[in-house]
Amino acid sequence: MSWFLAVVALTIGPWMGGNLRTASSSVMKYRLDVAGKPYAVVHLRTSGVREGWIAAFCTPKACAPTSVEAVLPASGHAVFQFELIREAESAAKTPGAVTIDAEGTTLHL
Repeated sequence: MSWFLAVVALTIGPWMGGNLRTASSSVMKYRLDVAGKPYAVVHLRTSGVREGWIAAFCTPKACAPTSVEAVLPASGHAVFQFELIREAESAAKTPGAVTIDAEGTTLHL
């Protein structure tokens, strides 16, 4: 098996299921679909999140704040529960213009 970086496609929509057991009871939840070549190493990271908010990438096994590295499975498709969590009462009411980046492919919320 060879490991390589690849261009990926990102799509986001509403989270339609129950919470993953690793997820929080956050204010905003999304379904983040990541597609690329099978076994590609994908680096996802966020920017633009306002102070007092945290962005997290969650799977059934773990949640990673701000960034995550994942290997796409044989299908070339992975799903994350993407969360925006308001941590402080003094934080702005919205998380800001959040950007998700993966190997130069960007998605704006």
